[in-house]
Amino acid sequence: MKTRLELIRLSFLVTLGVVLARFIFEVAGLPGASLFDLSFLVPVFAVTLSIGCLRNGMGYLGYLGTFLLYTLLVRMVVVGLIVVGDLTGWGREFFVYRNFAFGVVLPHTFFWPILSFIVGTLIWPVCAFGLQGRRARYRGSLVGITVILVIVFLALP
Repeated sequence: MKTRLELIRLSFLVTLGVVLARFIFEVAGLPGASLFDLSFLVPVFAVTLSIGCLRNGMGYLGYLGTFLLYTLLVRMVVVGLIVVGDLTGWGREFFVYRNFAFGVVLPHTFFWPILSFIVGTLIWPVCAFGLQGRRARYRGSLVGITVILVIVFLALP
């Protein structure tokens, strides 16, 4: 059985490569930095990590913890590059902030974990059904979907 860090290693290294490529493109002023967008990687790695967790006998909560750990590690790297880009003047678009609270803290400590929770919760049942069929346990993901619905319909309005 693999540990969480072993499960996220490849996903993290690929994401790290994309983040560093974007940073280098922005520092060099090359066109095409926006092609290295992390948003596209969230669902891809949600599927990858859910399959890895299912194959290692982890349930929904084990998967969700693994996916949130991956998100946390990626966000720490991005925040570090944002600070470096802003302090050195190297960042041009993605790696600068105008307001520390709304440009760095809230998006990377609040928005991305919530987005990861939502994407992960919606993808988990699909992967679980595809790999395990009726043997999969969906109770955790049903609780997660309920939390998402409560957030969307009660907390947001």
